[in-house]
Amino acid sequence: MQRREKLETGLFEALRKYSPREGKDPLENFITEGFAWLLNKYPEFGEFFLRHLRKDLSLKVSSYNCEWRTQANFDGTYPDMVCLFKEEKKAIVFEHKARCNTYLHENQINNYRKYAKANFDESCIVLITATKQQHEQCPDLALCWSDIYKFISDWEQKENGGISFLLKDFQKLLKGEGLGPPVPISHEAIRSYYGAEDMEHEAKDMERNLGKLIHGVKEREEHEEKWKKIIKEDYDLDYHGNFWGCMMGLRLLDNDNWIPGIFVGVLLNDLHYQIGPIDYDKGPDFYLLLHFDKNHLHDIYTKNDHYKELVRNLSSKVKESKDGWKFHHHLKSLDISEEDKKRFPIHIRKPLLDVFAGTESYEEQECLFYNAASELIKLVAEEESFWKLREYCKEQDAQR
Repeated sequence: MQRREKLETGLFEALRKYSPREGKDPLENFITEGFAWLLNKYPEFGEFFLRHLRKDLSLKVSSYNCEWRTQANFDGTYPDMVCLFKEEKKAIVFEHKARCNTYLHENQINNYRKYAKANFDESCIVLITATKQQHEQCPDLALCWSDIYKFISDWEQKENGGISFLLKDFQKLLKGEGLGPPVPISHEAIRSYYGAEDMEHEAKDMERNLGKLIHGVKEREEHEEKWKKIIKEDYDLDYHGNFWGCMMGLRLLDNDNWIPGIFVGVLLNDLHYQIGPIDYDKGPDFYLLLHFDKNHLHDIYTKNDHYKELVRNLSSKVKESKDGWKFHHHLKSLDISEEDKKRFPIHIRKPLLDVFAGTESYEEQECLFYNAASELIKLVAEEESFWKLREYCKEQDAQR
């Protein structure tokens, strides 16, 4: 690999020039180019980063005068980033993984190591990934992107807060993609929930943490007091940790009065609801579901004017909200049994990942879950047609 003169390249130029390669995640390319640009642009930060790395590396250098390169060609293999020391023929080679379900190719680290050994007097390999579970093939040092987030925070503290806004923006990028400080329900766990079988352990952890969070929302008295004011009648808040094996969330009306009932939470699979997530790559959806539990009402409520008005109004309000919510009228589905579509006719939802975007603590996630639930509950409870429909269904049920 021949050296070339370093050119002064703008950040957006750097991000734009990255050549897409088959099998490479655009996010990984974006983060790699951004990080390398920052390390070149702010050499003091680059030196701070290298000094931390060298605590765990055997590499010895006489100077931290270096250049950070991307898209280096190692005889047909392409590490994400290379740190070249200008005064010595030494290098640190970096491989990056930005998603938890992506792994190294066979012998990838060894191929880098073989080329580096033949072309540099001394070298090390550093792997940076989304999770520790991706640490494989024995690099000289393995980190997570959350460590990079912390390096920037440590640098900010050292500089008494006087760092470039671009470094802070890079932290925001990492946090927004779930690569910042660890959270109980990680972005990667949500995103990979429907993924490969080797992520089953992470999926179970997500379910446990989600159950704890939803239960925490239920137990806060201030939440219940606010919801009581919204729900006009038959209020009965209850937690369901595994509702029919496919949904975790909260029921807001007592079991005898699901005509319809309100259920809000996370749909983990569509075993009974027969509707897939908005985007499988984003994982499960956050849901509000209207549920008619009494079969003898199924052919009655669908013809009722109050029901038709409720559908029109909710559909219109969701469309106008511009908050990312999607309205689904199950009765229009063609490939679902009549019983299922009439039991769960109305869904309002968006990806859970979008609800929790950028969070970095349990408290933040609990607050956002409550806010999203409250928004949807209020959307339905403010509809007079909802309460008139319930009144009509109660009368029909009593006459049976």
